[in-house]
Amino acid sequence: MKPTPVQQAVAGLAVLLVIIVTLVGGALLAFGDNLSERTNGDRLATVTPFQDASEQFFTAAPSPTYTDTPSPSETPTATDTLVLPTATATPSPTTLAAAPGCQIADGWVPYVVQPGETLFIIGLRYGRTVDAMQRGGCLDSTYLRAGQTIYVPPVTPQVTETPTPQPSATNTEGVPAEPSATPTITLTPTITLTITPQPTATVTGGDGACTNPSSLISSPIVGSHLSGVVQISGTATHQAFDYYRLEIRREGYSAHGEFTPFHTGAVPVVASVLGELDTTSYENGEYWIRVIVFDTEGNFIEPCSILYSINN
Repeated sequence: MKPTPVQQAVAGLAVLLVIIVTLVGGALLAFGDNLSERTNGDRLATVTPFQDASEQFFTAAPSPTYTDTPSPSETPTATDTLVLPTATATPSPTTLAAAPGCQIADGWVPYVVQPGETLFIIGLRYGRTVDAMQRGGCLDSTYLRAGQTIYVPPVTPQVTETPTPQPSATNTEGVPAEPSATPTITLTPTITLTITPQPTATVTGGDGACTNPSSLISSPIVGSHLSGVVQISGTATHQAFDYYRLEIRREGYSAHGEFTPFHTGAVPVVASVLGELDTTSYENGEYWIRVIVFDTEGNFIEPCSILYSINN
């Protein structure tokens, strides 16, 4: 039976399709080998015959292995190292305010300054002036602070006490007689003084208790109201007399011992005028006035302080 035209056309189309598939497959294989050779660098498989000629196998030669060689590392270079100096502890300054090159007076001992104390107040207790305390203790300043250590004379400091009158005689029954109201004190073989005891109200915290007959204020009396130019009378003397000073400070406005000099005497005075005070230079109020006597060695005896009221 002769094939129909349709059957012949289908058969021809099938043959053509087989040819096209074969050509496309060959092209793909050729292109794939090319691409693999360019990108991976693989070599074509080589045939390696076995020793046994009866059996031969194709063995693909191994592809070369590429190993990245690390670039040589940079050799570290020496760097400058900053060496900081080792901190050393600085010793705290000494608490003794000694002037450089000065020698502490022989026998003087350390003393710790208490709150509110001044060099003048400490000197009063040891019978020394401010200058004498500076020289003996090698102090380069009169300023003191609480807790500071200074040097003081090796003696017992003076203590302000209220004098107790002593009996002057004994009566026939052996009972001590009443003390004389005006005891007689002989200073020298040729001078006799009659001293009236001062009231204890004049004593105040180291300002002066008026118990030494060689350093006294007798007029005006304690509590007097002062106005204008006032004469201050009393006694200022010493066996090794150098000079005396009259000083003043306002009550409640300054600490004990912080007096201001207003008169200096170069000759001893016995029961006479010590100096004058112009009250117009001061505001009205209560003031302490004292006399203080110095000897030739810079020491002083117990001062005498009296409280007055200035009313101009």
